[in-house]
Amino acid sequence: MDRAAPKDVNRRQIMNYNRGPLGRLRDVLRKKLILVALPILVCATGLAQTTGSLLGVITDQNGAVVSAARVRVTDTDTGFTKETVSTTDGTYSVPLLPVGHYSVNVEAGGFKTFTRTDILVPVAQNIRIDVQLQIGAVTQSVTVEGNAVNIETTNATLGQTIDTARLNSLPLNGRNALGLLQTLPGVAVSNTPTYVTWARSGPSFSISGSRTDFGNLMLDGTTFTDAISNTSQNLPTVDALEEFRVLTDSYGAEYGRAGGSVILAVTKSGTNQFHGSLWEYLRNDAFDAANAFTPRGSKKPMLRQNQFGADIGGPVIVPGYNGRNKSFFFFGYEGLRIHQQALTVAYPLTAPQRTGDFSALLPSQVIKDPATGLPFPGNIIPANRIDSIATNVMNLYVPLPNQPDGSLRLSQAVPTTANQYIFKFDQAFGGNDRVWFRLFRNNTSSVSPGAIPFFASPSSGTFQSYALNWTHTFTANLVNLAQVSYSRPEGISDTTKNGKSAQELGINTNGFTPYPQTPSISTSGFSLGTGWFIDEPSYFRQIDDNLSWMHGSHTIQAGIMVNYQGNGDLAYPAMGLNFSGLYTGNSAADFLVGRPQNFNVTTTIIDNGTSTIVQPFVQDNYKLTKRLTVNLGLRWAYQTPWTQKRGNVSTFTYTPGAQSTVYPTAPPQLVVPGDKGVLAGLYNGWKWGAEPRLGFAWDVLGDGSTSLRGAWGMFHAAINEEVEAIQTNNEPFLVSFSTTPPSTRNPWAGQTDPLPYDPKKPSFGPFPGITQSYIDPDYRPADIQQFNLNLQRRFGSDIFAEAAYVGTVSHHLYDSRDINAAVYRPGATEDNAQSRRPIFPQYYGSMPGLFSDTDANYHALQMSVQKRFAHGYSLHGSYTWGKSIDNRSQSLLGSGAQDPNNWGRAERGLSDFNVGQIFAINGLWDLPALNGKGFLTAIAGGWKLSGIFRYNGGRPQSVYSGQDNALIGYSRPNGGMIRADVVGKPNLDLGRSRRELEAKYFNTTSFAQPGPGKFGTVGRNTIVGPGFLQNDISIMKKFGLPGELGAFQFRADLFNLMNWTNLGQPSTTMTSPAFGQITNAGDPRIAQFALRYDF
Repeated sequence: MDRAAPKDVNRRQIMNYNRGPLGRLRDVLRKKLILVALPILVCATGLAQTTGSLLGVITDQNGAVVSAARVRVTDTDTGFTKETVSTTDGTYSVPLLPVGHYSVNVEAGGFKTFTRTDILVPVAQNIRIDVQLQIGAVTQSVTVEGNAVNIETTNATLGQTIDTARLNSLPLNGRNALGLLQTLPGVAVSNTPTYVTWARSGPSFSISGSRTDFGNLMLDGTTFTDAISNTSQNLPTVDALEEFRVLTDSYGAEYGRAGGSVILAVTKSGTNQFHGSLWEYLRNDAFDAANAFTPRGSKKPMLRQNQFGADIGGPVIVPGYNGRNKSFFFFGYEGLRIHQQALTVAYPLTAPQRTGDFSALLPSQVIKDPATGLPFPGNIIPANRIDSIATNVMNLYVPLPNQPDGSLRLSQAVPTTANQYIFKFDQAFGGNDRVWFRLFRNNTSSVSPGAIPFFASPSSGTFQSYALNWTHTFTANLVNLAQVSYSRPEGISDTTKNGKSAQELGINTNGFTPYPQTPSISTSGFSLGTGWFIDEPSYFRQIDDNLSWMHGSHTIQAGIMVNYQGNGDLAYPAMGLNFSGLYTGNSAADFLVGRPQNFNVTTTIIDNGTSTIVQPFVQDNYKLTKRLTVNLGLRWAYQTPWTQKRGNVSTFTYTPGAQSTVYPTAPPQLVVPGDKGVLAGLYNGWKWGAEPRLGFAWDVLGDGSTSLRGAWGMFHAAINEEVEAIQTNNEPFLVSFSTTPPSTRNPWAGQTDPLPYDPKKPSFGPFPGITQSYIDPDYRPADIQQFNLNLQRRFGSDIFAEAAYVGTVSHHLYDSRDINAAVYRPGATEDNAQSRRPIFPQYYGSMPGLFSDTDANYHALQMSVQKRFAHGYSLHGSYTWGKSIDNRSQSLLGSGAQDPNNWGRAERGLSDFNVGQIFAINGLWDLPALNGKGFLTAIAGGWKLSGIFRYNGGRPQSVYSGQDNALIGYSRPNGGMIRADVVGKPNLDLGRSRRELEAKYFNTTSFAQPGPGKFGTVGRNTIVGPGFLQNDISIMKKFGLPGELGAFQFRADLFNLMNWTNLGQPSTTMTSPAFGQITNAGDPRIAQFALRYDF
């Protein structure tokens, strides 16, 4: 009888629940959101995630305010117009403006008409345009072009904007827009991959001391992360982005679902003019320098990389309809093709060894007979002792060695393919309504070769995002914006389609066949077979409704965000057979005679977790005086506990004598939902998520040139789905079986019938030492307090400088540690660790516990200066001097405290992402044109240069013993995390030569192994690694075509122009042969060339 996954577990049925965004969104709106949202739909906020605003004061030539002046704001790209009138104190405000270029027209009786043109409104910024009217007739006009660099005099939020010019001109390796985060103050860590095939491997960043999974990336107001680990996804190609803004500290109540920074990206829309582009970006290893650690004479790794695409946008014009000023579209596509070669090395059995002849290993290695323990005569295994399964596997899959040293060395292809599409449609209905719809889809696939070439590991990732937005103007001072959105990242790792299944190879699977696949087989010389099949989608369904109301000196925003999120994981593990040489003295010989040391198998994982975030808020920007604005806000962050749709979660409880009634034969104190006092999510929901925000902005001189600002706010980090997934991976819903079997052919011989099993039968779990995770019932969202004091100053019309103190204090941060680590006592050994566990050692092994009880703080000086583009160049510079301290830098399972019972002050040290000093500068420069005419002048003149220079200090590391000195049982997550003893001064002179630094970065003799039962005395993160220097440039030239045919552009990007060697981190594990050494470096000089056509 084939005991596969239960019949009700159908993969398509499991996964379909989160496919079909429109249908599922309809269900959510009907079932989950209507009761919450309806009372607020008529009194809610400005969705500032995608818009900006214009405001100012209207006066006459004597400085007296002018009330009732008519103000008309026009989007010069689309013709869209909004109107308002100035208040009794002369102020006006036009909120919720799409990012773009505007003109402001002001009319008042007895004054000349005033018009200012070429005003850029960026995302999430208030642009101040003060107007001084001149006496005269309305029919007379005064026109002014452009506006001075903006000083924020009404809002205390700290933030920086990456505009279109920098997106299009600065060098970007991989064309990932988030790579420009490195140019901003406060950004300590930024990982921006060229492509993402696995949702959890997306971009990550630490800004102003936040953990890398505490930020919130949004595209057009849509959450752009995965629910599983809160990892960001790659934004669309830079050609599809208008700009993005990073809110680094103390933002208003209109922003939430974040305990760190908020990144607001906005896509392009069509305009009244048709615009489009074609492009090709090329990388080739022939253009690149060799890595500093590439041996002389060795070839550089092969690389062929092409990024190509096209976009077009404009008005919708079809026969009988002209959509100018009303209907617009934008469509973009980008493809990525990467062809690389990877050298794989394996040591398969030689031709004689396949027949049992290991005589070539004599006299250094003797092959023993497992049956007698005596050597095989002549080191030759008799033919009748060779396992037929091993013969089958070798004949089917394992090539012979191709090198004299007995190795199999192959140069294998590593292909990567990605395709992304974006479409946006905008429609204006009269002057009061504007609707847009945007869809984005990114498909990526890659293949990693196996050392045994038959078994490659393909992976694929898909990200899709949809958003529908409606802005309605009720009156000149009352505007509503509503948006629904859906996003869904998914990663698939699938190697199960290759090869024969275990049954087909002749292995007795005991009827356990969750998914047909070749088992994983490993020896010391080679490994083959398949890994896990994993399909890991997650989703966000989000509704926002927002209202902005200007009333006298108040600009009030109020609204709600409801985010229904979940996942649908499905994983089929492979059987595993490990051959170590335990029986014959040689792992390949063990394989040949069919004697594995270990056999393991795991049941199918099915995980359908859901959680809902509800966050209403109100924000009042109150102009207390002509020069002082106070920002008052309150957001309420509530998140329901993550629950598993099938109820397949369990945990341990500290309640003495507790016994599950749902599974009466369960081990003591293992409980599941349905047991007395056990909630569906296993932890209590946190309802006290008040997030007050307080700030002020003071126009010091009253002319908009100098601003003193300060703010404080409370924020909460969202709890991601891994909290629930960890509890799903518990008995009785996930069972791992591991044993030392008598043979490959029948690994179950002598065992009970363990898989699959009914947890309600008398023998609940046949395996002692099970790994059972635990979650604190009081697990709750982290508290993060942000505060800053900031001074801004404008010099002339183009230069802006800013200096800020930025602070963050965090409590209830997420942590994990083993609650059942073995206790040391005299006679303790690694072998008796299980018997020394304090909680029911006859049942439980390692018990990783999830808590929210660690702390952190960050303090920094952040400075920046900007010179807006004028006179042929622009310049942006920033400097950060800060320190981040915590006692844990990761949220869930990982490197926990070395001593699970002393995780507070003993673990306090520099954060993993701490970088003490950061200096960054970037700029754009139009090189002077050449005088004269002719071909040479046309070629040599008109070039543009851009560049990025950045220096940052090193990141900290801990020094580990590499052994379980404390004899705590190498329990997860603490196993292998025992630190060393410090017995001297570890720091050496960093001014030594590069070769000396590589050979011995720190004083290795200043560390020693702790004694038995002892934990290391060296503190956490005490070794600071090498710093990093970035120097990238781009040089480009446009070649115009006649008339309105557009222009071609040639471009060359050089990353690490000076080919500086940026050393990697030193090895800090004492048992490593490379302890104290640096064995890798960052990228050498890399060249990228591009050809574009723009019209």
